[in-house]
Amino acid sequence: MWDDRYSTNTYRVTYVINNGKNNIRDEIKNILIASSVLFLDFIIISYRYNSSYLNTNLYLGWILFAGLAVLTGFFLHEMAHRYLAIKYGCDAEFRYYPLFLFISIVTSFLGVIFAAPGAVYISGYLTKKENGKVSLAGPMTNLFFGVLFLAIAIPIHIYLFMALATLNSFFALFNLVPIPPLDGSKVFSWNKAYWGIAIGVSAILFLLTITI
Repeated sequence: MWDDRYSTNTYRVTYVINNGKNNIRDEIKNILIASSVLFLDFIIISYRYNSSYLNTNLYLGWILFAGLAVLTGFFLHEMAHRYLAIKYGCDAEFRYYPLFLFISIVTSFLGVIFAAPGAVYISGYLTKKENGKVSLAGPMTNLFFGVLFLAIAIPIHIYLFMALATLNSFFALFNLVPIPPLDGSKVFSWNKAYWGIAIGVSAILFLLTITI
């Protein structure tokens, strides 16, 4: 997900980041905090549901799952938004949401993860097409990893990779819902055909991962 404030045919993103200059040190801190909290959420969930029969191998498997889930489902999703925005000449910086990170920890103890860890904030001008592409970059990253993990899971029958495929396909599907501030609202506004293809493929992939 990424934030802008208002949009016309040419988008003026009004959120100013350090007078237009990206502060790498602060951004790294924000990313590390958000990633660490999400990693902790997955560990809490794993312990809640598996504490009665948790063994070393299962615990190490959950640590691996948590790390790959955060890397592919969250970090690379946000970095895809950031990369493309910068490519189009904008300043872009990830900022975490302290309140929502706290909520994610609370909900993980309840057995679910409700997380909106943060977003890539952008300062600059984007055309409607560029805005749509920047928004689509995150879900497409999740879709790519969903397909990749599914392709790995099917021949070797390892649940870890199927779970990662399910998670990434769900993230792609959820973020493509055309409701602001989700990515899908901007993709839908730019090109309804591309949005339809993207959300359709995401839905099919998600259904495959939970039925195979």
